[in-house]
Amino acid sequence: MKKKILKLSEIKKVVEKQDFLIPTGDIILDYILGGGLPCSLTVITGTPGSGKTTLALFFAKVLLQKNFEVWYFDIEKQLNPKWVLKILDTKNEEQKEDNFILCSPKHFEDMVFTINKEIFNQKSKKDNDFRKAFIWDSVAGTPLKSESEMIERTTEKTDLLKEFSMTGLSRVLSIVLKDFVSKLTYLGIPSIVINQFRQKVDFSPKFGKLLRSIFGEKGNAPGGFALKHHAFIYIETLRGPSERDLGFWVILRVLKNKQNKPMETAYFFSYDYGFDTHLNLIKLAIKEELIEKSGGWYKWEDKNFRINELIEYIIKNDEQKKKIEEFILSKFDVFKGIKNILEEREEDEEIEGEKIIIEEESNV
Repeated sequence: MKKKILKLSEIKKVVEKQDFLIPTGDIILDYILGGGLPCSLTVITGTPGSGKTTLALFFAKVLLQKNFEVWYFDIEKQLNPKWVLKILDTKNEEQKEDNFILCSPKHFEDMVFTINKEIFNQKSKKDNDFRKAFIWDSVAGTPLKSESEMIERTTEKTDLLKEFSMTGLSRVLSIVLKDFVSKLTYLGIPSIVINQFRQKVDFSPKFGKLLRSIFGEKGNAPGGFALKHHAFIYIETLRGPSERDLGFWVILRVLKNKQNKPMETAYFFSYDYGFDTHLNLIKLAIKEELIEKSGGWYKWEDKNFRINELIEYIIKNDEQKKKIEEFILSKFDVFKGIKNILEEREEDEEIEGEKIIIEEESNV
């Protein structure tokens, strides 16, 4: 993008050139996102084990279905290939499988070079019937080139080196993201950045309660404020209560949204399917007492189903699915299911906070 000045008519052409919002096909996610995934910067942050990577893979699946080429930058090298295949579920469609590209750059500069060459360069391939997108996993695990070389030269990876890395990356991001995000929006490239909370250094027992009331309990998100400032959508994931061997509830909080008001919802994370649209609808319908659950049986429309049978029934019957969706959305503003889950989460946090205070007082 060579032009530095754009007239309103030119901006209008850029917006109309491609669909800026990409519907996910999940009515709950589309509702809290304001219509779909934007062709700009989306940041997913949260604690370990709260479903950040799986949510990013769910978005990747949507993009593949929309004929996007998705680049996944796995800098942490912790991505489970079996879980990726299970979530994406391309059903042996060669074109969609070839459009998912897994890349493991050594450092931040290496990743930026690849993005400029393969993604920002829209004419890098002769067959350009598809658009491009990328996922960066993750900010916390990405060293700068100088720091990566330093790590290779030394045998002791000290805590001081890690702190230096986070400080250096924060400064670089604040400089790079200005032009970076404008290119994403101008070219219509969906980008998803995964970040995570880092645990804070433990406070002293004497002033622990006071400092936690000022700085909070969650910890620090690497990358500074630059990511949140430049993000089009900023999502925070929190792990909620679990349900035996089925999965657990994830609280999705959209803290920043340039196309909609900030919102939050609860989404059921399945150990078998990850973020599954139909299973989540069933779970929300149970919370709102639209579907009756008795043991391993689920009653809907005067018929009893096992969970897998009910999922297949809803998939095959669009009218039944729409009926559940309309009911859920009608209850969304006064969503008892979400409130109950949030209350359970708050109670757990209060109990943990009380335990910490008791331990501090005993140490004193």
